[in-house]
Amino acid sequence: MKTVFVLLSLFVYASNKTIASDLHLRRQSSGNLISILANGISDDIYKNNAHLICTDARETKQAEEMMKEAYDDIVKILWDPNGAQQFDGNFINGKFVRIYSPNLVMVQLRSRSLVGLAQEYLYALAHKVKVSENETIIVHASANINDHNDTYEYGYRNAILESANSFQTEIESEEDIRNGEIVKTYINLFGCIIKKEDDCVNLTCVNSIDVESPNMEDLILKVVKATKMAALTNLKNIVENS
Repeated sequence: MKTVFVLLSLFVYASNKTIASDLHLRRQSSGNLISILANGISDDIYKNNAHLICTDARETKQAEEMMKEAYDDIVKILWDPNGAQQFDGNFINGKFVRIYSPNLVMVQLRSRSLVGLAQEYLYALAHKVKVSENETIIVHASANINDHNDTYEYGYRNAILESANSFQTEIESEEDIRNGEIVKTYINLFGCIIKKEDDCVNLTCVNSIDVESPNMEDLILKVVKATKMAALTNLKNIVENS
């Protein structure tokens, strides 16, 4: 089975509340300082940039509080099944369809298709893990969900998670799904690591696309990847306007 991975790293900085992609950051003239913020301050780098260290305790506290708020907001947006409405123009709506625990759910997500069709949807299990006080991981993965849409059932197998292929359940879906009016799609794996640093929030996302699902031709993969990256990058608007 052919799969495509999309990797995107974003950073939210306390200095001006902006988010930029890793590629863009490397082009900045202040790349050395950005590297410090993103990777932690080693002893040598700390000494070489000691003149940049803030000595105002009040300002430092405000920066820490702002990053905590940004971190909490990003986790909340990415966990909300309708959160993508705030940054993805192709996303229509989402909802919980089954709740196993506060941090383990099944969601249905609908979006506008990138290949000319009006609408597509997917089901995925979603899991939220709080690794530490400053780090959270959110993961989505498709499995074998019987939603009575026989039009777009083609024997999907998750190429990343073998355990997903033995998970089977049934969902009472909406009429447009049962009638095959919208395209059923799948996602092998979508994961985000949200980590709050002292002066930034580091957001790293991995997206594995199922290339063999209906209407997913090789020629549109670049469009899909670019669109996903652009949607995630739009999270900067959420932080800037918060």
